[in-house]
Amino acid sequence: MTAREAISRFDERRPNSLSPSAKLARLGELEARIERELIRSDSGLAFGPESELRAAGFDSMYHFWLCALFDLEAGDYARHAYDVAAAEDCYRAYADGICRTRGYRKCVRELKVPS
Repeated sequence: MTAREAISRFDERRPNSLSPSAKLARLGELEARIERELIRSDSGLAFGPESELRAAGFDSMYHFWLCALFDLEAGDYARHAYDVAAAEDCYRAYADGICRTRGYRKCVRELKVPS
């Protein structure tokens, strides 16, 4: 799935007032975190609307990540807490798979969504 597709799916499910550039920036932050903490690389690749998202099969992680950030901006703290927990569950499952397949002894398994 590309960043553009993730944003489109988010917009379909959760009408919002966030700009496309803000959503793209937030997805880029998550992708950079995945690259740095799980892939253990810092290639500094450009991230744009057509960039393929790393966590294939974990589309819901990107959705809940965007939801949590939107909820926080909208002041909906109860919904924010739910979306943070859901995003973190997805991230943890993805991280566990990466760490297991790469044989990492220590692996960052917390998403730490901004609050």
